[in-house]
Amino acid sequence: MQFEVPNNVAPLTLEEMEKVHDSVQIFSGFIYFHRIPNPTEASVMYSTSYILDRLRELEYTRMVLDFTERELVDHKLRRLMLKQVADTDIEMTTVAIVLDGNSFRRVIIDFFVRAYLYTRDVDVRFFATKEEAIVYMQQSPVC
Repeated sequence: MQFEVPNNVAPLTLEEMEKVHDSVQIFSGFIYFHRIPNPTEASVMYSTSYILDRLRELEYTRMVLDFTERELVDHKLRRLMLKQVADTDIEMTTVAIVLDGNSFRRVIIDFFVRAYLYTRDVDVRFFATKEEAIVYMQQSPVC
């Protein structure tokens, strides 16, 4: 699957950087990320890099991605998010995805997740709340 990364990306603002940092929490054995509201190309590129750097530093292979209280992004940003993750050398073992809203949203996110995570034999689970996802991660063995 081939994706294009945009060439003309507006610079990341200090406010966007702070939002990204505030949206990441480090737990024992995994990272939690609550996607920022209204992401831009710059914030997607920065947040992906920031999270991957934390995963490498901590030698973690598990994370919780929380999409609750966030609108779906347009197709261009979804492709960019996937491209950023697909280009990484991080070997993920478990990803817990927290979703609210309608079933269409789950279908869209599930489609994009399958394009990367399922093909790499990553255990992907969906949850309705952050708390459920965190409990699952805390109770599941670290691979």
